[in-house]
Amino acid sequence: MKALLTCLLLFTPTLALASNSESLPLVGGLPGTLEQSVTVDDLTYCATSSGLLVLDVADPAAIEKVAWLPMPGSAAGLAVQGDLACLAVWDVGLVAVDIGDPSAPAVLGICGDPTRPGGVAVSGSYAYVADMGLGFCVIDLADPSAPFLATVLMNGEEYRGFHFADGMAYLGSDLGSFYLIDVS
Repeated sequence: MKALLTCLLLFTPTLALASNSESLPLVGGLPGTLEQSVTVDDLTYCATSSGLLVLDVADPAAIEKVAWLPMPGSAAGLAVQGDLACLAVWDVGLVAVDIGDPSAPAVLGICGDPTRPGGVAVSGSYAYVADMGLGFCVIDLADPSAPFLATVLMNGEEYRGFHFADGMAYLGSDLGSFYLIDVS
């Protein structure tokens, strides 16, 4: 009981502070719901329920909108590699976007599958997408203007998302399954 009381005393002020909305200043709004964001240098790329938003976050007290690229579906995942952003967009597929000029992002190409994405990662000339209907998809981005579905691994479960690190994909499903896939 003493340990529990100590724990409550230690964490109660933190919880009270975190629940106080005055302690968290609002710095701006987003068009739609934020699904995922990636920050590169002073820019944050935001996948929202209605498109790609680019923000200049160099000065956190004065965040500025740099660009907005609407999508015809909800962007469920985002990955950035160099001048390429890949958005996994519901009912559309994987959308390759040129972000070489962050103030004018432009769609390069679309791979029509997968259409129920739960996450995306990019490594080299491939994008990896966890799809809730199709499976774990590997998309060839050698020509970003014409991305295509190279292969589908492990279909049959609804994959909700994954983490990608050091050539390995850590993939979870709605059935409680966990897979480690070497994609190097």
